[in-house]
Parts: sequence; structure tokens; C-alpha cells
Amino acid sequence: MFYNRCLLSFILVFIFAFSVYSQQNDSSLNGRFVGITFSSFGDNELVRFEDDLVGFPGTSGKHFYTVGLDYLVALNKTFDVETGIEYSRHKMMVDPNLPPSMDRSEYPIYLNILTVPVAARVNFLKYFFFSAGGMLNLDVSGSDGADSQTGLGACVSLGVRYNFEPGISAFINPYMKAVGLLPFVPDDYHQRLMESGWRFGILYRLDEKKD
Repeated sequence: MFYNRCLLSFILVFIFAFSVYSQQNDSSLNGRFVGITFSSFGDNELVRFEDDLVGFPGTSGKHFYTVGLDYLVALNKTFDVETGIEYSRHKMMVDPNLPPSMDRSEYPIYLNILTVPVAARVNFLKYFFFSAGGMLNLDVSGSDGADSQTGLGACVSLGVRYNFEPGISAFINPYMKAVGLLPFVPDDYHQRLMESGWRFGILYRLDEKKD
């Protein structure tokens, strides 16, 4: 399956990044950053991988936002590892797909998800970076209108980062995210939350920069 191949690719990125780090012991290249992030301005959708399903309610994404605390470790000038914790809220509209004699009005549901992401960054051309990684997701919404998104996910992005003085940096990165890629308790025709948008962040360096 395509999504499984993507997840395998992300795992290989991690292995390569840590392999490079283990071979470079110069502490002058290291740095630790903390910050805050905000994501929105994109699309969210609940999808099923199976085709030609009949009789299921339809869903459409309306809007979402994500706020997070970010922790980034610069392994060297090329590779970073990023983690943290995020809270996301998604509004979805459900089309109940009922007979004409019943109320067929759309109604909203809300997904509330806690996420612990772990990603590897590859920096290039001074200001740019590519990021790929996995996520541990906990669905705390308790919504009856959607399958639980508790499980493992994956994310990929391309971003721009600029370093200010003293020790402050900001970044922006468009991204694509599969939240419920590997659910812990999958149902038949399980829904997966797919998301794309823009992520903004401000980071502060914890340790003094070493030349």
C-alpha cells in the first residue's frame, strides 16, 4: 500500500539521521531550541482507503487549527530532530445519507486530537529544510460520527527558517499529514484523517551558540 511505503521511507530517514549523528561528535554543532507553533489555513478530510462503498454517511472537512509546544535538537549543520506535543481541533460536516422520508440535514462533529510528533529535518541552501516523520495520536474527542484516530500517523513538509539574534528563529512550512494512518483499533473501512496546511513557529535557543 502507498501509505505503508511512505511510512517506511520516513523510518529510513530517521535511521539515516541518527547514523550521521553517531559519527559526528563535535559538540560545537549542537543546539537545543524550544518554541510554540500554530497550524491552520488548509484542508482536512476523513477518508477510507476502500473504493466503491455504498450506504456510509459522507463527511467533509470545514476547518481546523493546531497549537503546539516544539522541541528541536540540532544534531549538526545538516540534520535536526524535532518533537513536542500538539493539540488539534477539527470541524467536520456529516451527511447522514438517510432515506428521503427522514431528516437528511448535515450536522457538525468535532475531532480533538493530542499528538506527539517525532521528525527528522534536513537543512539545505541555508534557509530551507525538508522534514519527515511519524506521530503518536490520541483521539480525545469521543465523537460518535467518526472513527477513532488514536494510533500512528505520518507527516512530510518543506519549510523556510530564519535565525534572528539573539537565539531566536522563526519558520513556516506547508505540510501534509496522515493522522490515523495506522489506527490502534481498526474497524472495517476505517476512516483516516488527512490534513494539509501551513505551520508557523517561533523557537528560542536554550544553550549559547558555540563557534
